[in-house]
Amino acid sequence: MIADKSIRALIPSAAKLSYNPIFRVVGDAISEIPSLFYSEFRGLPPNHLRVRVGVGNKLLFNQAYHLQVGAGFWLNWFSAGYVRTNSDILEIGCGCGRIAHHLRGDWFAGTYVGIDIDLEQLQWCSSHFPPSKFDFLPSSHVSATYSSGPVDKGAPIAFPEEWEKDFVYSTSLYTHLLEDELVNYTRESFRVLRPNGTMFMTFFCLDSVELGNRWTFKHKIGEAFVENIKYPESAVAYTREYMENLCRKVGFSHVSIIEDRGQSSLICHK
Repeated sequence: MIADKSIRALIPSAAKLSYNPIFRVVGDAISEIPSLFYSEFRGLPPNHLRVRVGVGNKLLFNQAYHLQVGAGFWLNWFSAGYVRTNSDILEIGCGCGRIAHHLRGDWFAGTYVGIDIDLEQLQWCSSHFPPSKFDFLPSSHVSATYSSGPVDKGAPIAFPEEWEKDFVYSTSLYTHLLEDELVNYTRESFRVLRPNGTMFMTFFCLDSVELGNRWTFKHKIGEAFVENIKYPESAVAYTREYMENLCRKVGFSHVSIIEDRGQSSLICHK
């Protein structure tokens, strides 16, 4: 815990670090060493992109973590019935395809759309996933944290009117959204879901997240509790009551939250 806190104090935003040219070149080169011995690690995104989507504090040699995170989600989602092998799926904040990676097999007969604000990650995905089932599109949302330079506030996200999805999800997107963006994404997710569709989002629930070591969330901006006031989107938490009320307000018929000391799960059915 002390090491986590020290690293987080030194590097408040790993996403920002991933844009550093020295870290990119040196980190990518060093992190390729395990790929010489383990074929499972070949063909993964470069290290700086893996760091950008989240590797805990594993800034190097994080390939196993990268693969394990995605596999665990799909096992849970399929077993819970949130998604089927022929579902039309939307991932918000797809990053470099950490979760989508596990849908590459022929067994997946549905469609997948991933959106993100990061053009570098989208370009990597577009050139490494088969276009017959996978589509990667830019988001109109902008982030001061997930950008290499200064940004202006973008337009609210608006998914195409014709979209109809069975499953909409994000992993660790809501942990980086301030209130206006959080409301916008939740409303749009509800709109594009088919009846009986499911939305699954992970977020920091202030009621249960472990405070005092890695996280404090001592600053507040509207309903958002932020870790770092300089980079407010680097880590954001919300109360359980606020999240439940928001999801019911946009129209979800069933809202449940599975609390955790790390990221909690928000599960909503239309």
